[in-house]
Amino acid sequence: MTCAARNLLENEIQTTWIRLSAEAVFEENLEVKKMIMEKSAIVHELYENNAEHPLFKVFYLKNIRGSLNNLGHVKGLSKRADFAKPKEFEF
Repeated sequence: MTCAARNLLENEIQTTWIRLSAEAVFEENLEVKKMIMEKSAIVHELYENNAEHPLFKVFYLKNIRGSLNNLGHVKGLSKRADFAKPKEFEF
C-alpha cells in the first residue's frame, strides 16, 4: 500500500465527486431574462427588477459531458478492489 493510500480516511476512499465539462451559451433574450426575474425573488432584488441590468447574465449549458469519480483511478491506487472506476455520461 502506498503512503498516500495509508493516509486516506475510510470515508475519503468512498467519497464521490462529479467532474463536468460543457459549453456555456449566454442567453440575451430579454423575455427570458424577464421570466427569470419574475420567478426568482432573489434575482429580482439583486438586479433591482431590471432585466437589462449590466451584471445580470443568463446562460445555459450544452454538450455536457462528465463523470462520477472516486479515488479509484488515482495513480497507484487503481489496483484496489474497493475503488470504483469512473462512470462517464453526456447529455
